[in-house]
Amino acid sequence: MEPVAGRTYRLEMTTLSLVAPEIDEQVAGADWRAVEDHLRERPHATLPWRLSSEECARLAGLWNDTSAFRSHVDMARHRFGIGEYRYFAHPLPALVDALRQRLYAPLAGIARLATEMRTLQDRSVIGKVVLEP
Repeated sequence: MEPVAGRTYRLEMTTLSLVAPEIDEQVAGADWRAVEDHLRERPHATLPWRLSSEECARLAGLWNDTSAFRSHVDMARHRFGIGEYRYFAHPLPALVDALRQRLYAPLAGIARLATEMRTLQDRSVIGKVVLEP
């Protein structure tokens, strides 16, 4: 399904149980070690799966439904550049909620390790600066 300009789309709110098994399979199939290694080299990584074009169209279609969001930020108003973003209201769309629940733990683990590594590197640099005459 291709999005049509000017058409309003509405994401059907479904229970998490209908979305979660597929997300569980995809997350379980990810090589998180490879994702972590990739993130050490560059500030982004690609997971081995994507959302379908239908899922993306349904989520993008929510943009016109202001009731789906709890707040809206106009970046130019705050001098952050041009653009806008929105925070979803609760309950989150089932797909967003499933992704959030399933991806948080592995990504938090990678972030924690990266933070520890940066902290160790910072201490090493500080030690060299302090110790050098």
